[in-house]
Amino acid sequence: MDAGRQDGDPRNNQTSEKVAVGRRESAGNITFENAAERLLDNGYEPIPIKPGQKAPALNRWTSVVIDDAALDDWRGRYASCGIGLRTGLLVGIDIDVLDPDRAHDVQALAVRRFGETLVRVGCWPKRLLIYRTEIPFAKMKSGQVEILGQGQQFVAFGIHPGTGRPYAWPLGETPLDVALSDLPVIDHTEIAAFLAEIEPTDHRSITDAGGRRRKAAGFGHPVRDAQGVVTDGRDAWLSLIAFHAVHDLLEAEDALDVDQLAAQVWQRFGESTDLTRPRQDGARTYTYSDAVRKVHDKMRLHATGALPSRDRPEVAPDYAVPTLTVSEARNQLDGEIAVFAEATYAWHAAGGQDEPPKLAMRATVGLGKSVISRKHLSALQLRLRHAGLPHRIVVFVSSHALAEEAVAAWEETDVRVAVVRGYERNEPGTGRSMCRNLRTVRAAIANRRDIHSSACQKNLSTRCPHFARCPKQENRRLVGLADVIVAPYDAMFQKLAGAMTGVGVVVVDEACWQRAPTILSGVSLGDLKAELVSPGRALGSPIGRASRAADLVALRTQLHAALKGSGSGPIKRAACVKERLDTAACRAAIELEETRFRARGTTAGQDEDRVNEIIEDALWNERVYTMVDLWSALETFLEGDTKSCPNLRLGEANPKTGDSVIHCSRLRKMAPEFSHLPSLHLDATFRSALVTPVLGQMREVTIDATAPDMAVTLVPGPFSKTKLREGLATSTEHETQVRAGSFSRSVLITCGSLRGRMAPMKSWLSPTRRSSQRQGAVKHLDGAFQRGGRN
Repeated sequence: MDAGRQDGDPRNNQTSEKVAVGRRESAGNITFENAAERLLDNGYEPIPIKPGQKAPALNRWTSVVIDDAALDDWRGRYASCGIGLRTGLLVGIDIDVLDPDRAHDVQALAVRRFGETLVRVGCWPKRLLIYRTEIPFAKMKSGQVEILGQGQQFVAFGIHPGTGRPYAWPLGETPLDVALSDLPVIDHTEIAAFLAEIEPTDHRSITDAGGRRRKAAGFGHPVRDAQGVVTDGRDAWLSLIAFHAVHDLLEAEDALDVDQLAAQVWQRFGESTDLTRPRQDGARTYTYSDAVRKVHDKMRLHATGALPSRDRPEVAPDYAVPTLTVSEARNQLDGEIAVFAEATYAWHAAGGQDEPPKLAMRATVGLGKSVISRKHLSALQLRLRHAGLPHRIVVFVSSHALAEEAVAAWEETDVRVAVVRGYERNEPGTGRSMCRNLRTVRAAIANRRDIHSSACQKNLSTRCPHFARCPKQENRRLVGLADVIVAPYDAMFQKLAGAMTGVGVVVVDEACWQRAPTILSGVSLGDLKAELVSPGRALGSPIGRASRAADLVALRTQLHAALKGSGSGPIKRAACVKERLDTAACRAAIELEETRFRARGTTAGQDEDRVNEIIEDALWNERVYTMVDLWSALETFLEGDTKSCPNLRLGEANPKTGDSVIHCSRLRKMAPEFSHLPSLHLDATFRSALVTPVLGQMREVTIDATAPDMAVTLVPGPFSKTKLREGLATSTEHETQVRAGSFSRSVLITCGSLRGRMAPMKSWLSPTRRSSQRQGAVKHLDGAFQRGGRN
């Protein structure tokens, strides 16, 4: 093939219809007049397509009868039209994806599930696979992958409106060669499972409304304009096209023909890429020789065994299907928690000097972890109290909504229960904040001081003016008297408000690790050089203070350079080494930052002017603490040997100011007053790698049960309660009763709110707890959604 005549935009070249695989890729001059009858004989339903378009030339084409008589009429009226195939018994898997890797992955998954079949390509890398079904179904979709079903069609033969070239069947065979009855069979259930397995994401990148390019969706993905044409990352795009073309050839087991393969690559590149601009180096535009070079590169890699595979490795599932019945699982759960309770009693009786018992119970949702644990912990509490041992129980839950649920359950055991309410939480009944003087509370937090002694009561004579009638203080009193204390997760990382003496066991209900990470982002890259670094009210001569300030400025300048040299993302060790930042420099910086602290006064009992001064100093100190945390994170990183620090990152530059925020993250751990006690963690999703850094080492027990039936309790907030049940009726009559009865009506109320509309609340339903008994949980809920529009 003459390379010279291939230069320029390949859309303007009339290349051979032969491709690298040595088969006819395009279908040539196939029209409705000369091919429709053959397609009908092969079992398909052909319809005429407007020339150069995707739309049918017929009216009411979805319902018209397609037979010999219809074709005799249409061949005369629509002789030069393209040909579409109506779907129904024929099914099309339309992979409308511009990322070649992802398009290949979806196709490979379809082939693994349903078998090899015919493939049609209009604008590569998009493609369509065809199958057949015995029972037609409606269209289905997941992201950019659509299943063409009853009442749809696709173009089989004709000119693609975007490329101006014929639709292609790259594997060689077309519906003219393969009858409908010879296609692999699929059904609605298999297609639903297929769509559930693929990711509903298309990694395309386009320009914004102002015509400016947006960053590509992932590393290595090209930038496209609003029409999907590649405008940036073109060299990598050409390389990717060549990569897939070579792999297509290898899978077809055809001989490698560089000229034909390069022609195909060049054609696909030109149909999908902006060739009006020169290459990035500005020297010349892209030509056919670039496609040849890319093909040679891939073939050389293949010859040396270095061409990467494009298929994802098969991942063997490590999940074993549960075999325990609900009763068997509950008995095992009951036994494990009983053992934990006995070990807790023995630990306290022995003086509590050894490592406390800690159990992480990972059990199937709805098995009854909370109910069974309450039974054993209530009995344990009674034994500990009678023995004069610490017996109070602290229960940590995810939200205040579930705290109220837990309180109601524990109160049934005839013990005193209290909920820890934060200073900024609303007081039940009034809606006002629990604390009436939040400014001073926030100042204490900024100063990292104990809130009660700093903002509420320094001593008996020095108090906040609201102290005597403060709802928060009343809550502290109730917590101090309670046998069971229920608190939100955040409270486990700090000292709880109220008397915490006499606690015997800690319970963490469900996953808590998501609350452990915190991110400090109050400092920007520009602040490191521009911020005033006066040493606060530190002692020493003026010359000494000035010297310390100069030293701190120098260290901050080094940190500024290291962060800037690392670019957006984690700070890199190489950048720190270049700027001579080491652990000794970090420790020196921490000491210098700490000299900037101002007095951390108590606001309790102070007059308004003094309170304002203390709050101003607290804001300054909060900034100093942030810098100390930043240097501490860097010191910890430099003590290790990793190449980058995930806990210290530089954000993207602000397009207006050019400045970047520094994000310093740290992991909170359970407070020492709780971590040294026996603890029970109930979590259906427990993962040791996530929980251990937060709660410490625990003995893990996993209990899985088969779960065909369950009851769902919907609680205000993002959580729900479930309970597994055995022996539910499975008859059609029972299902009808569930669908039509009060249970499904209560589900409908919740579904209505989830769909963004206000649903009527039945007077007989409690506003804080609604239950629905379900069988095959998802099926009935789906049915409720479908009926939502009619009720």
